Amino acid sequence: MNCASVRLLSRLAAIAAFAVCPLAAQKQTPAPAPVPTPTKPPASTTPSTATTSPDLIDTTRGILLTGRLVLLDGLPPDEMIPVLLDCPGLPASGSSAEERRTVADTQGEFRFRLQLSFGSSKDFETLNKYSSCSVVVNLPSFEVLRANLRRLDLRLGADIGQLVLKPLDQGEGSVISVNSLHAPEPARKELIKGRQELAAGHADLAQKRFEKAIARFPDYATAWFDLGKLQLTQGAKDQAAESFRHASSADLKFLSPRIQLALLAATGLRWEEAEANSAAVIGLSPGGYPGMYLVHAIACFNLKKLDEAEKSARTGLDLDAGRQFPKLANILGAVLERRGDRAGAAAALRLYLERAPQAPDAEKVRARLQALLQ
Repeated sequence: MNCASVRLLSRLAAIAAFAVCPLAAQKQTPAPAPVPTPTKPPASTTPSTATTSPDLIDTTRGILLTGRLVLLDGLPPDEMIPVLLDCPGLPASGSSAEERRTVADTQGEFRFRLQLSFGSSKDFETLNKYSSCSVVVNLPSFEVLRANLRRLDLRLGADIGQLVLKPLDQGEGSVISVNSLHAPEPARKELIKGRQELAAGHADLAQKRFEKAIARFPDYATAWFDLGKLQLTQGAKDQAAESFRHASSADLKFLSPRIQLALLAATGLRWEEAEANSAAVIGLSPGGYPGMYLVHAIACFNLKKLDEAEKSARTGLDLDAGRQFPKLANILGAVLERRGDRAGAAAALRLYLERAPQAPDAEKVRARLQALLQ
């Protein structure tokens, strides 16, 4: 599942707190993401020479591999991005496979902890296999990034260095604005300074910097999005929504503002708007965001579009391999119950209770289930 889906959980919990009645709006203010100081990207994605550091090797905890993702303009992605080690000679499942999956944070930094103690010849054999691995980032609308570890001495631990994400000319929707990579230097500098001010706790100064960036490049989708996030943290939901609309209009394939607009509309019980924006995200990234299927299903349910609600709930359940959106089963049960399919509704509610037995509404759902079975 796309990592950005995980970041929707806290917002969707407020949206999905329903039985078979419309949602009650709840106030929830997302915390701003950490803001890094950008550096210039390298000319290629070739790993740098390994560096030795006390932090990189620990004979009791294994080997630490670190690295950093940046965009062409030198800024890190403003989203958490999945990163994996592709290792042809190692098992595709089990504990060693799990440690080869990680996430780059909003500063672009990622790390892998390889559990090798060098206590046996087997560990050295495994180390040789790791030497043939590649760091891989596969992000929609960007070239597949692949950096081989062959040149690194993994016995010492290694800093892989900066890896540059390069956009494709065409692609699906992305949580990173591709059009913003073409922003002129003066606008880009204002955005960087704005993020630095925000990191220092100077929200007012940050807002002025974001507005200056937009004045220098009116189609600066990333600056509009950063401004919207800041406004949202200040409780200015209407202004934030307007900024997100500008960001979306400036870059039609930029998913992040659409996601925010869908969430804002749903928490405000504006079901037509929630349906439209969640449908737009689904259309641009059909398998990437199970949480958007939940928003779409709830919106359609409240709009009495039961066919669309059922389809979205079922598709979301199929996509939610990590079982992070159990409310998809709850809304499916509500749809089927409204249609008079008591057996189908009961099965959906059982699935919900199986996936979320300790949910705040679990007792109410159990009562609904018992009523269906009578």
